[in-house]
Amino acid sequence: MSVEKMGFFIRDSLVSDIKVTDKKVEIFPGDTLKNIVRKELTIEYEGLDVDLRELDFSILTVPYILNVAPVIWAMGLKCRIYSMDEVFVESLEVIKNGFKKLYPALNWDGEIIPERVVKNLLPEARGNHREVLFFSGGFDSTYSALKSDPEKTVLLTVRGHDISLHEDSAWHSVVSRVEDFSKTLNFRTARVSSNIFRFLYYTPIHTRFPEMKPWYGFVQHGLSLAGLAFPLAFFKGWDSVCFSSSNDDVSAHLPWGAHPLLEPKIKVGSTSVRSIGGEINWIFKLEKIVNFYRENNELRKPFLRVCLDKMSGRSSDNCCKCPKCLRRIISLLLFSEHPHKWGFNIPEPVFSNVRKGCLALDITDTYDMYYWHDMARMARPFFGKENEDYEKFFTWLGKWIPGDRYSW
Repeated sequence: MSVEKMGFFIRDSLVSDIKVTDKKVEIFPGDTLKNIVRKELTIEYEGLDVDLRELDFSILTVPYILNVAPVIWAMGLKCRIYSMDEVFVESLEVIKNGFKKLYPALNWDGEIIPERVVKNLLPEARGNHREVLFFSGGFDSTYSALKSDPEKTVLLTVRGHDISLHEDSAWHSVVSRVEDFSKTLNFRTARVSSNIFRFLYYTPIHTRFPEMKPWYGFVQHGLSLAGLAFPLAFFKGWDSVCFSSSNDDVSAHLPWGAHPLLEPKIKVGSTSVRSIGGEINWIFKLEKIVNFYRENNELRKPFLRVCLDKMSGRSSDNCCKCPKCLRRIISLLLFSEHPHKWGFNIPEPVFSNVRKGCLALDITDTYDMYYWHDMARMARPFFGKENEDYEKFFTWLGKWIPGDRYSW
């Protein structure tokens, strides 16, 4: 369906065209964004019955707007669009104010102006489920799933974020592990594929805002990912889009694209984002996960996929070499769990090789400086109860300076 043919075309339009089938929507950018947006945004669902043709324009365009709005605001652009949900319009102002607090050096004075404001009513829920939870199989989302009710929650896995649309083998591996986890706990699953990570031209954005490079990480990804669930949720009549929070005592004070001031503020009609797990950091989340599987030892331990492999698009396995992998391996060792049983194939002897891995790190990211000494401190009460390697390693970790390659 052409926006122009339907009477949606307006000057400085944010959207030039939109094409919809039962499970797929393609949203084409207007000329105002031709130097910022690479191509149309595509979103396609799999695993559940859905007919996107039943949804209003103002619902279908929510994911697109959440991807482009920060660029428009940061660059001071003014764009018009045929229609927007009235609650969504209000929530965007709250999110814009969030960016102003995170990045006060910018004015964030761009505008998205709807020609019409629509009051969307959430349809009656189709079936027993009431919410959708983004699920990657990492620490945060596994913790969130264990806190959720399988009878009410659908697990949604994204392709196009850390798994490329062109990496079929990696994607099949991820889906297989998600299905194994889900069947064990009786969750229903769905999948969504989108080109969110390749949708914008990042070069001109990074040239304009070098302090926010990479834009996808510092600004875009929280809103971008959360937005993918809204057409599905609205069609199904679900009032909650659940997002696993990583906003712990470190990241909550650092500017980042997933933040309490951003994606938890998204509301469309009566559907909103609900954060899970923001009350504790990932180390304590792991402790809860470990305890759950110890109490339910008949269940197979899940593969905990945490590695982004520098956003290569192939990150179906854990590299066991990057800061994120090594921190997670150490946290498993902290709770006397062998990393191999949770998807980390680090060679034996594990303690020695983890220390070598830490010494090989080139740590430049502020976030990567944290948590090492926290885990060393948490290990001390177990000294004398665990083996000698445990005590030697965590004693060393407590003295190690992250980034120091000579602290033997």
